[in-house]
Amino acid sequence: RPANGIAPKITDAELITLSVLQALLGYHKEARWIRHARMNLTHLFPYIPKQPGYNKRLRTLGTQITHLIRVLALDT
Repeated sequence: RPANGIAPKITDAELITLSVLQALLGYHKEARWIRHARMNLTHLFPYIPKQPGYNKRLRTLGTQITHLIRVLALDT
């Protein structure tokens, strides 16, 4: 994240956590997942972006997600 500028409403860690939950709960369609998350997970994630923002942020986090998967795979 840049040092200056507008702080994001949801952190990268929170967004990655949402994507892990999406996979673990078996939601293959992002629109359906975001609708579910907005209805049921706002007590854990006060801000959940709309589908275009969710998708855009996840694409930019691809390297971090790949690294996380590799680290987790080494421990199994």
